[in-house]
Amino acid sequence: MRPVQLLPSEIDELSEKIIPHADEGEQQYNDHSGPNERQNQAGGSDSTPAFASTSTSVSASTSAEFTLSLRIPSWCGGRYRIQVNGSVLSVSEGDPGNGYVELKRVWQVGDTVDIAFEMPVLRMKGHPLIRDTIGKTALQHGPFVYCMEEADNGPQLHQVVLARECEFDVRFEPGLLGGLSVITAAAERVGSAEWQADALYANDVSWSGTPVTATFIPYYAWANRGVGEMMVWVRDSL
Repeated sequence: MRPVQLLPSEIDELSEKIIPHADEGEQQYNDHSGPNERQNQAGGSDSTPAFASTSTSVSASTSAEFTLSLRIPSWCGGRYRIQVNGSVLSVSEGDPGNGYVELKRVWQVGDTVDIAFEMPVLRMKGHPLIRDTIGKTALQHGPFVYCMEEADNGPQLHQVVLARECEFDVRFEPGLLGGLSVITAAAERVGSAEWQADALYANDVSWSGTPVTATFIPYYAWANRGVGEMMVWVRDSL
């Protein structure tokens, strides 16, 4: 698999933190956030980025025993891989209860820790008591929430309904706003062929769905292609 480089704005949560000093027995935390990027990339094919990875170096003044706590983000679904100096240390299928994996060992100067997170597309839901999100879903890929824009999907976005259990295609588009990962999915545009154009209400008309492909871009990138509609919470097939 050939790596795909993430945009600077997409690596904020993944960038590494160099450990400046570690006394014996001290616990060190790595939240994958900081100015010193050693390696940050998304892996997979050009069409389907599958994981995000980051690397951290231990720069203690001497060897010391301490616990390194690595934060496991919820968006990876508890699926990640950790390597210390190139050797696989931990492969997990479940998210740790406190949100961190703790690595206790005698660390040497120059030790490296590499961690790779899977990046599934998540169908996020709101609490059933939230009126504005009931029956709707929002897509999340890695740490980023996505949205539909009129520039890709046409007007009247409220008519678009995501297909039930549809598959998501994630594709990097280098020519779109400097390069974006775009999600496409099967959907329907709901309407009625019986509707009279000048009627606001009508009795007992039937609804029908026309198959369409819904396109989603990262929320942070919207409003850069002219005036148009935008929607994060999209209707979901029951």
